[in-house]
Amino acid sequence: MRSVSPAFGGTAVPLAVTWLVWGTTYLAIAFGLRGTEPLTLSSVRFLTAGLLL
Repeated sequence: MRSVSPAFGGTAVPLAVTWLVWGTTYLAIAFGLRGTEPLTLSSVRFLTAGLLL
């Protein structure tokens, strides 16, 4: 029986999660800038982050 090496499972999953999170963040910023001003968008982002923390 072959097992997956710990190095692959230990780095591939966090890397994929990072790509997914950052990619959706940039996509949300791109869509958000179409409908609102940059200062309003950034204030909503920081307010949301503060509430989550």
